[in-house]
Amino acid sequence: MKEKYDIEHACKCIIYLWQQYGDISTNNEKHYLLEHRNMSAGEEATDFLEHYGYGIDVGYSLALTRKGLILADEEGCKGIDE
Repeated sequence: MKEKYDIEHACKCIIYLWQQYGDISTNNEKHYLLEHRNMSAGEEATDFLEHYGYGIDVGYSLALTRKGLILADEEGCKGIDE
């Protein structure tokens, strides 16, 4: 149980840092996108978040899933899996 909490906490921290210092947008479908173009750290973070089901890599951005939006505390957006 502690490992699940640690992974969730790490994912929340990654999303929070991205919100503070990265490029964020929404598309026409109201999907919340975290851009990782030209960021090797962003690509690594994308792989990590995607592995645990918090987002899906959609090219130059990571689109958050419903599970990721809960951690991001974003209202008015839809998860890529909705």
